[in-house]
Amino acid sequence: MAFAAPDWGKVPKREINVFHPGVTPIEWITKKSDHSGTAGMKKG
Repeated sequence: MAFAAPDWGKVPKREINVFHPGVTPIEWITKKSDHSGTAGMKKG
């Protein structure tokens, strides 16, 4: 069975927020002057 291509003009517009994960070095998190999460990291 063959289907027709969708009519994209009939599809409602929708905005989607995209999250782009990154890499954070452990040194940045554990240095108190750079990151406020240092206390939490030390507590475990």
